[in-house]
Amino acid sequence: MDDTYKRLVYVRYADDFLIGVIGSKDDARQVKADVGTFIQEQLHLELSQEKTLITHGNDFAPFLSFDITTSTEQNSTRTKGGYTKRSYTGRVKLYVPKEKWVKRLLAYGALKIHYDKANGNKEIWEPVRRPGLLRLDDLEILNQYNAEVRGLYNYYRIAHNATVLNSFLYVMKFSMFKTFGAKYKLHISGVRKKYGYKHFGVKYQTKQGEKILY
Repeated sequence: MDDTYKRLVYVRYADDFLIGVIGSKDDARQVKADVGTFIQEQLHLELSQEKTLITHGNDFAPFLSFDITTSTEQNSTRTKGGYTKRSYTGRVKLYVPKEKWVKRLLAYGALKIHYDKANGNKEIWEPVRRPGLLRLDDLEILNQYNAEVRGLYNYYRIAHNATVLNSFLYVMKFSMFKTFGAKYKLHISGVRKKYGYKHFGVKYQTKQGEKILY
């Protein structure tokens, strides 16, 4: 790790890119300035100053809808002489930003957020029915929810905190219950009794006989 040797790693997807610099903040500023000059003079484009940020490696940097950071983890190994040797490694970790999955729920119309003024504007989350799905048959409604849940899980499953998506799943599940309830004028308890308490399933006919989509 010679101080005079600068390291740079670059990754790009479409027009989104991330540059990692092992060096000083001044090095990062110089890289940003050089990239901005190249993009302007060679590509006749401009960097978005709002989105083109210099972030310390231990903070979060947004990239492709993930928050990316490095964590300094301590490893301990024992030497031949019996002594404990500690080393530090910077491991890159990906996180799911909360605003991404909350925005998805609001876009689907599966969630409404109320604010309790009496308790300091505390957020109150309410899963809600989706009127636009009521005209579909049962199988189509379930397929819609499954596809939306699976799509988000598949994208973020590599994230270090992927378990936060359980909150996304909870809201989607009760939005689905309320959508079926609105379609058949049932309370949630009636919907779960009709389609299954433990595993929610819709029966449908095929040439091979009756099947169930869960």
